[in-house]
Amino acid sequence: MIRPPSPFRLRALAVALVVAAPLAASAADGPPTPSPQEQALQGLDMVLKGLRGMIEQVPIYGPPEVLPNGDIILRRVSPPADQPGQLPTVPAPAQRM
Repeated sequence: MIRPPSPFRLRALAVALVVAAPLAASAADGPPTPSPQEQALQGLDMVLKGLRGMIEQVPIYGPPEVLPNGDIILRRVSPPADQPGQLPTVPAPAQRM
């Protein structure tokens, strides 16, 4: 047996239709869509910007140091605060015998 929809669901559906109708009408009146080549170039540009951002956020590590007890230390090198965007210089590891 099928239950009739509740008044709350009918109101929610009516509100959704009232909100969605102007959005659908404005989408049809929008600017023309770019060509597939333009879309591909825009997508490639977005991907390259994302990769560039990921590379800039990856922490930079100095050379590994092996301690006498066998521990390996990878020190994180932070960029100088006065020169953002420039790669920091990596100090030479301490030589221990």
